[in-house]
Amino acid sequence: MSKEELTLALNEIYARYGLMFNTSSIQKYFNSKDWYVPSIEPGHFDDSQFNDYERHNVDTIVNYICLLYTSPSPRDSTS
Repeated sequence: MSKEELTLALNEIYARYGLMFNTSSIQKYFNSKDWYVPSIEPGHFDDSQFNDYERHNVDTIVNYICLLYTSPSPRDSTS
């Protein structure tokens, strides 16, 4: 998955709770989804409402993004 796809996957978890986004491209993307009902201002979301699966998925996606897109990355290896 690309960084953009991972970012959308991560933010979909939040969007399903109605979180609105500061990033206009992400907001526009979710505005185009029939199921999305924006209701929570950025900075006002309490992630304690996540269930165990959602929490695990957020952690997994964040860790994967960090692994792939922070330097040095394993994909930058010269071996």
